[in-house]
Amino acid sequence: MNSKAEGRARYTDMPVASVTIVVACFNDAAEIEPLCARLLPLLKELASDRRVQLLCIDDGSDDDTLAMLRKYFEHAPGVATDIVSHPRHLGTAEVMRTAFSASRGDIVCVLEGNLRYGPEALGGMLDLLER
Repeated sequence: MNSKAEGRARYTDMPVASVTIVVACFNDAAEIEPLCARLLPLLKELASDRRVQLLCIDDGSDDDTLAMLRKYFEHAPGVATDIVSHPRHLGTAEVMRTAFSASRGDIVCVLEGNLRYGPEALGGMLDLLER
């Protein structure tokens, strides 16, 4: 080990006590129910050994995305849920700014409400970080 790195803990040596899962949405109302069916069991599993925050961000959708997020995620069991709505479509950069400002987890994972990236990858990502 190089002398500068000696005595310093690597990031991966630290346990992950909490994680924030961000679900970023824009006009994704039709995808929220299938997302819920796939994501809630994973959140339950993640919450078995760490604190979990679910942060849903609606980026000014003009469909029923916000209502669907509230219906399916507002009272997700075992996780702290926050639902944020932008007053108008602000774009990806603002969604990420909102996500990182409102997140409380040691680690932040971002998913898209349209299921472009499936939630099933969350467990593997966290396993890799905890090694």
